[in-house]
Amino acid sequence: MNDSDEGFHSDYQVIVNEAILTAVFVSVILMVKGKTTTPTTDGVAGPLAIVLTLLACIQTGGKLGGCFNPAVGLSVTSFSLFHLEDVNNSLLHYSYAFIMGPLLGGALAGAFSLVHRKHFEAKGSEQEQHLEHNSQTEKATY
Repeated sequence: MNDSDEGFHSDYQVIVNEAILTAVFVSVILMVKGKTTTPTTDGVAGPLAIVLTLLACIQTGGKLGGCFNPAVGLSVTSFSLFHLEDVNNSLLHYSYAFIMGPLLGGALAGAFSLVHRKHFEAKGSEQEQHLEHNSQTEKATY
């Protein structure tokens, strides 16, 4: 394996890392903040789930650097270009990965949320119909 193959493998790792971790983080936010999928109303469990997910994503993606937001990736890159000396054009090397990875992860999370919501709403409506049928049956027996 030569140096160019190794660099491409590292770029691939950064994009996959950003996409997966962003998808997990955004999926948790969408599940917690959704109207039909919120399992608790106490106001503590939802934000705690989001914070713990963000902590896990930061710890998991720490070696490759994770921004989980394309705006953050773009702003860090532009800030470093203006304030740091760019030796061997290394500051721009991963900038596309920190922009494309979160965009891909956000799209995956959105697609997962739509599929989950449709499945959850269908299951919920079946349960409501079953409960309504049971309550009508109980009223009829009295």
